Amino acid sequence: MRNGEDYLLVAGSADGGKAVLMRAMHAGRTIVILSNVGDVPITEMLRDVVIAAEGGSPALPAPCQLRDTAYFLDRTGRYDFTGTGLERVNGADRFVVGLVTDGDRAFFWDTQDDSMTLLCERSAHVLTPSYTDDVRMSFENGDMPVMVLDWDGETFRAPRQRHP
Repeated sequence: MRNGEDYLLVAGSADGGKAVLMRAMHAGRTIVILSNVGDVPITEMLRDVVIAAEGGSPALPAPCQLRDTAYFLDRTGRYDFTGTGLERVNGADRFVVGLVTDGDRAFFWDTQDDSMTLLCERSAHVLTPSYTDDVRMSFENGDMPVMVLDWDGETFRAPRQRHP
């Protein structure tokens, strides 16, 4: 490496989770990145940590802003995917999610752990998490919005249950 440091890199996965570890052998620093969500790009995150440790500047992601805020504001609320098969893919008994907007930003709300993931509008009216394109969110129009999730090649649909 550029700064004369040797790194030990270890990676593993099981049951949809991933883990990577980086240890700077001479300095004795250790960085561990864990994820229980299969599509979090932890190897890319670790690459960026190595780039920064070597004095470089990792590329920053493009900002995540909505092009059509009114379109997504009309689709905020909870969507219950329980019984669609998505709970099997996600490893949960139930799968209820929400779309939350804040100005020109949108968030995927996981009601199971009350976490929020920033979403990017990569193409017109299609959202993806800021860190991956493996999950795509869109909506079918009608009397009641229907969220369509394309997740690892499978498509799941759920009508809006409640508007915030």
